[in-house]
Amino acid sequence: MANSGITLSELEAICRQTAPKQTTDTGGFRPTAKQIYFFSLVWLLKRKVTIGQATDCLEGEVAARGRDHPYQVANHLCEWGATATLLKQGDAIEWELLRLQQEKAIRYYGCSAEMKAEAVQQALLKTWKLLKKMADGSKIEQTQELVALILANRTIWTNIYDFSTPFYAFTKRIARNELVTELRKQSAEPLYPDSWDEIDAIVPSIPPPSLPVDEPTVDLRPLQLKIDLAKLLELIQRQLTPKPRQVIMYTLAAQPQFWLALKIADLSPSAGFPVRAEFASDVELGQALGMNENAVRVHRANAKKLIQAHDPLLSLLVEALLTRRGGAHSQY
Repeated sequence: MANSGITLSELEAICRQTAPKQTTDTGGFRPTAKQIYFFSLVWLLKRKVTIGQATDCLEGEVAARGRDHPYQVANHLCEWGATATLLKQGDAIEWELLRLQQEKAIRYYGCSAEMKAEAVQQALLKTWKLLKKMADGSKIEQTQELVALILANRTIWTNIYDFSTPFYAFTKRIARNELVTELRKQSAEPLYPDSWDEIDAIVPSIPPPSLPVDEPTVDLRPLQLKIDLAKLLELIQRQLTPKPRQVIMYTLAAQPQFWLALKIADLSPSAGFPVRAEFASDVELGQALGMNENAVRVHRANAKKLIQAHDPLLSLLVEALLTRRGGAHSQY
């Protein structure tokens, strides 16, 4: 059977084939093969793919998408390369156009104009910082070993714009995320319901006939749930010690509302979560983990304390996930 993987050398060759052969006459940006390869490598980096020798083989979904991804990068570079360059240079017209796009992204959200203005200001600032992190085209062209350049800057380039999507779509998402952040600062409470009896109501709103189809009134609750749940999963993985991490994972995995929240947020459980299972008590949970009932409760209490110390709102989310439909708290 033929190997379905793809090596970095093959990916680089695809990027060379993808590069436009001539400049357009419409003032469009002409990406080079190195630029396409650079942003394809950043795309791999952001997906936590191990990037090493040129002969190393990428497998699975990344390999399948990697064969087509350079074409996507090339198209978005052609469309948005000039815009990104002008923004990095501080072009006033481009920044005003970007501001209008980010305002449009949150226009129909149900909150005050002042809060929206603050969110747009923070989104513009974040966009500026992300653009400043990007390597200049001249540096990319002058670098012989792009893989080494990527690896040397992995902590800087894990969240930059990588031309995988249209630039305005990317910056609109920043604006929406910043609005949720502002709402959390102002209210100090989650937007999703306290009772999971209401969870079925968390669906995107249908735009009224008077609004454009592409600008619906958006329910913020699914967005905040997705952001907070993703943060919680990352916090559990990175900040908790092994035993508390294992206990809180198994405790959450025993809750139907945890899996429901993942479904609504369109997220997958991170590594270490067991297959969905019900435990009648901490005794059964402890048996699954090879520890006694008291140890389970101590480790779970320690996990909750650490989550509370890192982010009180995520602590509220944990409690919500441990509250079953009807408002009854679980045995955990």
